[in-house]
Amino acid sequence: MLRPEPMTKLLFVCPETKLDGVLRLLHEKKVLHISHHQTNSHDNLPEGKASAGAASLASALVKVNALCAQLHLHSSTEELRGKHDMQKLQHHADTVSESVKRLKERVEEIKLLIARKEEQRELLRYLEIMGLSADDFNGSRIKATLGMISPNISVTSALNKVTSRYHCKKHLLEHKDQELIAVLYDREEEAKVEAVLASVGMKQLMFSSIAGFQGSPLPHRRELDRELHDHLKEEKQINEQLQAIGKEHGKNLLALLSILQLEMEIAEAPRLFGVTESCILIRGFLPTHQTKQVVEEIKHITQQAICVYKEEIHHQDNIPVKFQHSAFTKPFQFFLDLYTLPSYHEIDPTSLMAITFPFLFGFMLGDIGYGIVTLLLFWILKKKFSAGKDLFQILIYASVATIIAGLLFGEFFGSEYIFGYHLFHILSREHEIYTLLYLSLGIGVIHVNLALALGFVNELHHHGLYKAICEKLSWVIMEIGAALAVGSMYHYLTIPVYVGIGVAVLGVVLLLLGAGVIGIIEIPGLMGNVLSYARLMALGLASVGLATVVNDFARDFFQKGGFFIAAAILLLILGHGINILLGVMGPFLHSLRLHYVEFFTKFFKGGGTRYKPFGQREIQTE
Repeated sequence: MLRPEPMTKLLFVCPETKLDGVLRLLHEKKVLHISHHQTNSHDNLPEGKASAGAASLASALVKVNALCAQLHLHSSTEELRGKHDMQKLQHHADTVSESVKRLKERVEEIKLLIARKEEQRELLRYLEIMGLSADDFNGSRIKATLGMISPNISVTSALNKVTSRYHCKKHLLEHKDQELIAVLYDREEEAKVEAVLASVGMKQLMFSSIAGFQGSPLPHRRELDRELHDHLKEEKQINEQLQAIGKEHGKNLLALLSILQLEMEIAEAPRLFGVTESCILIRGFLPTHQTKQVVEEIKHITQQAICVYKEEIHHQDNIPVKFQHSAFTKPFQFFLDLYTLPSYHEIDPTSLMAITFPFLFGFMLGDIGYGIVTLLLFWILKKKFSAGKDLFQILIYASVATIIAGLLFGEFFGSEYIFGYHLFHILSREHEIYTLLYLSLGIGVIHVNLALALGFVNELHHHGLYKAICEKLSWVIMEIGAALAVGSMYHYLTIPVYVGIGVAVLGVVLLLLGAGVIGIIEIPGLMGNVLSYARLMALGLASVGLATVVNDFARDFFQKGGFFIAAAILLLILGHGINILLGVMGPFLHSLRLHYVEFFTKFFKGGGTRYKPFGQREIQTE
């Protein structure tokens, strides 16, 4: 669980005539993580090319994908079951595509018609409001202009300066930031009036869409309402037809989509391989426990025509990482996805975080009542929002840790009493602040030294014992020396002070040999890392303090009786609700920070590549 699954590096030398069968088997097995062949690699072989039919497959895949999207069909990662005739499915898809295209084109036509008729109806409504008709815009002597203007502008004052032969009507619209205005004037004054209207910022409405309408606008509006109703009804019927097509033909379309995706992956795969005149070189990694079975099956289908070589894994190889997580620890991979994946040769910290993250979170929030509330909340959220199930599962574990810590601290919604009974506690955070501080720093010492121990193991695995001692164990030796010196100075130990100083100096020398001057510069940072865990106390006290204030105010309100009882209940709900919100955000972020900064930096570099075997598709969700 602390190491990724062991991988074996294989080289397949495959005759070109057998490649298709090999790729289909590998695609079915979904075990080989293919390494991309580079032309400048040590064997100096050119990269392969996609199969001849790749272009036509890509075109067909795009079309079927688009068709599935139009019908709101969603592919899944489930295996394609049974045998399917791709040509028959493609012919079927072409027929469906023509029907869908025709219906979609009609829907677009209807949408344009609806947009035009809604515009016409709105213009007629404006005419109706102003008591005008379409005929008023086509008079031989009198011309009408209708538009929008700011209510703060006086149009009549501006018009009076150039002409008196006009009539003006105004109407303040519902949204009140625009005024509807109609100006009727003598055509001989058109140039002057138009200039004035433009100068005051009037936005004229264009009536070209209702140019053919005559008489009162009301009958035309009623006719447009009827036509709009018919268009909307037709659009609904077409959408129902499209849904029916999706239900009837969806299974076959998704089957074709899966087949095309498979064929496309197989057709494109040779781009990843090295090639000779007659052979294809496939290099990749697969889980060690599956190697023997896969090799035997490949040799069987190629009638022993393929050669398989097991290659030595080097540290510079980009080895994919396949996690070995239990159901309990798997959600915590979420934190590694946010940060970076461990490399193949590193310890995977996920399983450790499954213990330490809830512990630190619970230590900071540490309240039975808050833990119960957050446990129920995150359990409900996990059921409702499957996309965030890993995060909510982590918070469920953290809520359980909060309840356990609350039992140790004897706290229930910030109080040490439940219905008059004093809760048992091992440590009172409200009254034993210094003990809480020392405990927080002690947790920091343990957590930081656990990280150094993991770093020692990583260095031992990568660079040997000498490097592990000098770069990682040296820090522990310095800490032991400092502890011995301080213990001797304050007479907790009977050994001479210089013994502790000597041990600390030894650690410094080893660190200088392992990490150089940079290591010496980082020595003060170790104390800063440990002191950073004082936040465990600080956030806990802040949560207790706010809860106590809320409880005290509520208690005073309850004692006053009457209306104050309802106010006290509201205060308890709001006060503790806000405290729970802050109590979740703070411990979550600070626990994560203690892992990313204080913990990971001692042993974890990351930069790993996720194991993606050939044939495995990403999970798609609606």
